[in-house]
Amino acid sequence: MKSLNPYFLLAFTLLLSIGLFGCAVDSGSDDSNDDNPTESEGVFRLSATTNDRGVATVSFDLNQGTTKFSITATVNDDDLFLRFIDLLAGNGVDYLNPGRQEISFADTFSRFINVASVPSRRVDPALVDGERYTASIELEDDIGNSVSGETITFEVISKSDPDLNAGTLRVNIYFVGDIGQEQTTRSAISDALNTFRSIYSSAGGLTIIVSEFEIDGPVVLPLPVSGDDFYRSGSGIGPSPAVNIFIAGDVDAAGVSGEVLGIAGGIPAPPNPSERSGLAVSIFAAAGPDGIFSSEDIRLLGETLAHESGHYLGLFHPIDFSGSSVVATDPLDDTASCGFITECISNDDLARNLMFPSPVSDGSGGFIPQSVLTSDQRGVMNRYIVAN
Repeated sequence: MKSLNPYFLLAFTLLLSIGLFGCAVDSGSDDSNDDNPTESEGVFRLSATTNDRGVATVSFDLNQGTTKFSITATVNDDDLFLRFIDLLAGNGVDYLNPGRQEISFADTFSRFINVASVPSRRVDPALVDGERYTASIELEDDIGNSVSGETITFEVISKSDPDLNAGTLRVNIYFVGDIGQEQTTRSAISDALNTFRSIYSSAGGLTIIVSEFEIDGPVVLPLPVSGDDFYRSGSGIGPSPAVNIFIAGDVDAAGVSGEVLGIAGGIPAPPNPSERSGLAVSIFAAAGPDGIFSSEDIRLLGETLAHESGHYLGLFHPIDFSGSSVVATDPLDDTASCGFITECISNDDLARNLMFPSPVSDGSGGFIPQSVLTSDQRGVMNRYIVAN
């Protein structure tokens, strides 16, 4: 059984580094403004106040035939941190820490908003009609003290999705500022979206439905994982729930080593508009030092869109590094393992995986394609509430 160490900003980020690694992610393509999916969907909100231990709990029922849901917990104080401590079905199934295994960031303290997906993996038990669900969160301040008397809002989105291994995925593309005005850049993004679409169709079983919007905003995007009102207002423009991709000049990722190509607002990111419902992409980094999009630059941009959307849907890197050593692995049984960098990149199953933490040299000055997903990775993506 693999263990998951959730304390790495790198898990959200695709980096372009000098040397062995560059940055690789998958492809996508630009599409229509179709109406929302036809699968039955329910959305409701609940609230509870934290007790003297800083804990708030809600219980709820779901519509008959529901196969998956997400639950997002929010507190209206940007300086407070919350995590899920229980997510249980009435029949005793633990959807948060099955077998005491960490399977998501839901049970890790997150600034003012956190989200969980149920079920999140192929091995997780199916939902059962008639069961009542209970969710509890714990609230702390920035020095670790429990906070009582605060109202927590819970938003539950549920669906009756007949196929948890294939379907459609709504993707909203936001061209921030002047990014959408330059034809060469717009054409490169369109080609990169085609890569995104191809990867998700062949490896993920997901047909991408793209809506495009031009919005005002900064040249340098705020870090979505930290939360910002820009992502709440921006993501509210397009259809929801969706993967919301914001493309601007650069991304403000101070403290992250390497050049950031893209970074998602969570693993998974909140499905409906919120301060973290965004995926930020740097077009400057994507174009490379010469500012001209080569065919490989475009492929890498498409892989970046697909990789970061994978995080948005709940996927971790199969492995994460500290220096040359592997320090964390994902909670899936069919992704390959390794112990150190040279072993990892020599494992073709890992090096070509869409969610590998960075691109791998092809030995000729470029990078190998990274477009492979395992069955369990595909299962995670299709189980998140944004997929249909």
